[in-house]
Amino acid sequence: MNLYYFSIIVATLVGFCTLAWLLLAPIWRFLDREQEVSQQWTKEALARRRRQQQRKQQQQRDAGAAARADDEDDGARRSPPPVPGGDGAAQRGGDPQAADGSSS
Repeated sequence: MNLYYFSIIVATLVGFCTLAWLLLAPIWRFLDREQEVSQQWTKEALARRRRQQQRKQQQQRDAGAAARADDEDDGARRSPPPVPGGDGAAQRGGDPQAADGSSS
């Protein structure tokens, strides 16, 4: 009789532990993930992200300014020289009709 009670106690204990593990394992995993996510919201992590964002924005501003300066330099080098006489309107006092040869 003692062996019968002992086997029931062992089976109940094993079943209880198995059921507890099945029910608590997802909760444990969820809490671990939340703990990792909460580390991103500490004061140190927020300050680090803010510094990284400011550094990135500064680099983008510097790169944009350098690109604009390069474009201005390239544009100055690539622009064609002015044509003597141009379209003729400037020589005739800026009157576009005079450049066409039509009169009023």
